[in-house]
Amino acid sequence: MNRRPGSGRQRGFTLLEVLVAMAISVLVAALAYEAFDVATEATERTSAAAKRLNHIDRALQLIETDLRHALARSGKDALGLDTAAFSGGERTQYLMLFVRGGWTNPLNQPRSELQRVGYRFDGETLWRDYWFVVDGTGVEEPQELDLLEEVKEVTVRFLPDTVTSLGSGQWQTLWPPVQGAEAKQLPAAVEMTIELEDLGEITRLFDLAVGA
Repeated sequence: MNRRPGSGRQRGFTLLEVLVAMAISVLVAALAYEAFDVATEATERTSAAAKRLNHIDRALQLIETDLRHALARSGKDALGLDTAAFSGGERTQYLMLFVRGGWTNPLNQPRSELQRVGYRFDGETLWRDYWFVVDGTGVEEPQELDLLEEVKEVTVRFLPDTVTSLGSGQWQTLWPPVQGAEAKQLPAAVEMTIELEDLGEITRLFDLAVGA
């Protein structure tokens, strides 16, 4: 009896073919996993960078808000002596120390809308200190806010108002720039340079003309 074409048992896969198929499957899976891993790492880096930039932006906005509300108001220290309305410098305890207004009080707490604010650089961190009382600084411990981390250096410069006797419009590294300056005098502008460990230098210019 003659067999019809195509009849009979079909040939199965050889061991070599099975091994080749398995190797191809493993290779495809490995490439897919690597691509997924790279994409995940890129997403995480992007997310971390976005959070960092958002954190920096919030810090700069808070500094701008404080300085925009800075008041030409002198105060009293712990000994009852007059203090300047605005003081600061790179080699002083506070880069900036001043009184600001407009401190919102949505809970109607028994406090003023004025707030004494101090910015200082310590331990690779830019701190914002504030007090619930405006006068008598040094008696009450300040509230501390960790404003910005991974900071290498912070420098500040102050621009005097050219119409006053405080200077001729030259940037100063200390405020008040001269002894005997009027206690209520504010700088016309503040320049702050923040050197970050990951992003380098950021320089911002803050105008105090409105707050004055």
